[in-house]
Amino acid sequence: MKKILLFAYYWPPAGGIAPMRWLRMTHFLAQAGFDITVMTPSNGSFAYQDNSLSQRVHPNIKVIKTYSLEPLQWYQRLMHKKGQPMPLAEFSDKKNGSIFSRFSLWLRANIFIPDARIGWVPFAYRRACKEFKTSDFDIIITTGPPQSAHLIGLLLKKKFNVRWIADFRDPWTEIFYYDQLPHLSFVKKIDKNLEDKVVRNADVITTVGFKMAELFASRAKRVEVIYNGFDGEVKSTPTLKNKQFIKRISYIGSFLEGYENVVFWDALNFYIQGKNNTEKEISLEFYGTISKKAKEVIISKGLENFTNFHGVVGHGQAIEAMQTSDLLLFVLPNSKSSELIISGKLFEYLKSNVPILAIGNVEGEAASILKETTGLPMLDYYDFDGILAQLEYHLDLDNPMNNASNSQKYSSQNQSEYLAKILTSL
Repeated sequence: MKKILLFAYYWPPAGGIAPMRWLRMTHFLAQAGFDITVMTPSNGSFAYQDNSLSQRVHPNIKVIKTYSLEPLQWYQRLMHKKGQPMPLAEFSDKKNGSIFSRFSLWLRANIFIPDARIGWVPFAYRRACKEFKTSDFDIIITTGPPQSAHLIGLLLKKKFNVRWIADFRDPWTEIFYYDQLPHLSFVKKIDKNLEDKVVRNADVITTVGFKMAELFASRAKRVEVIYNGFDGEVKSTPTLKNKQFIKRISYIGSFLEGYENVVFWDALNFYIQGKNNTEKEISLEFYGTISKKAKEVIISKGLENFTNFHGVVGHGQAIEAMQTSDLLLFVLPNSKSSELIISGKLFEYLKSNVPILAIGNVEGEAASILKETTGLPMLDYYDFDGILAQLEYHLDLDNPMNNASNSQKYSSQNQSEYLAKILTSL
C-alpha cells in the first residue's frame, strides 16, 4: 500500500469540528492498509482542546509533532488570562473596539500571509525534508484551513516532485469573512497569487462540496469532492431522546457574530407566547462558543430565561446533546459566498435522526443536501412564517424524527473509500 504523509494543523488534542475530517478518514485508510504518517504542530493555537479525540487515532498511524511559531499565542498572553482558551474569532473581528485589537487584526491581515499559522511552515518543511531521506512517501496531503499548510506542500512538490493532494475544507480568498479583513491591495494580490500557485501545482484538489470545487475547476489539474461525512458513533435511533416534557432546541458548535441576524428569535418568541409556555416547557441549548452579540440579541428578544449556554464540550458530549434534543438548530452565516458553506455538523445532524430547523442560503449546497436526505427545506434568514411553521410542526409532535433515509452515502466510511480510489489512482 502507498505511503502517505499528511500535514494537518488541526489534529488531536485540537477540539471541535476542524480535526474530525482527517481523523475519521485516516482511520479508515489505515484499516485499509495505507501507511500513514501525520505531521502536526506540538504547540498549535487551538480555540479549545478535546483530549478524548487522541484515543481515536488509529494505532498504525505515525504522528510527528514539530514546533510552530505562534503569534496567536502572543496575542493570548496580552489579551487573555493564562490558561484560558483563546477566542480566535475575536482576533479577526474588525468591530472590536480596542485599539490593540484593531491593530492585531491589521497585522493578521497584512503581515501573516496567508494566515497567522504561517509560523508552522518552516518547521514542518524542514522536518519533512528529513523524513524524506529515510521514507519514500508516495503522496503528500495538505489540508486547510489554515491555508498556510498548503505552502508546505508547494515547497515539497518543488523539491521532491512528489504527488500532492491539497485539501480545502474552506475556500481561501473566497471565504465568507475575507472581505471583512483590512487587507492592503498589494497583500490581496500576494494572497491570491499564493492560492493560484497551490491550486495549479497540486496534482489533485479536494473540497467538501461541488460548489466549492467550481472555484478551482478552471485552474486545477484535477478536482474531487469528498464530503466531511459522519461517524458510526452518530446513532440513527431515538432511544436517547429526552424523556422529560421539556422541548429542547439545541445548537451545537460555534455561533459567531453575524449568525444572529435571523428572525428565528422572533419566531421562537411568538411560538412560546402563543403556546403560553414557560421556561420549564421550552429550552434553547447552546453547546460551543457563542458571540457576545448573539447573547445580547437573545436577551433583547426576551428569551434569556429559556436559554442555557453550556460552553465548549467534548465531541462525545456534543453527540449526546444532539441525541437528546427535540429539534436541532442549524444556521449558516448570511454573507458573501454563503452558498458554498455546508458545515461538517450538518452530516452529524442528519444521522442523529433528530429534526433540523435549518436557516441559510436557500440556493446553497447545504440546502440541496438537506432536501435530498430529509425532504426538509432550508429556510431563508428572514422567513418568519416558514420558521414559525417548522417550530410548530416539529415541537408539537410527540416523537419527531428527520427520517434521513438517504444519508448513508455521506458516511465517513463511504467518503474514505472514495478517497482511497483517488490515492490508488495517483
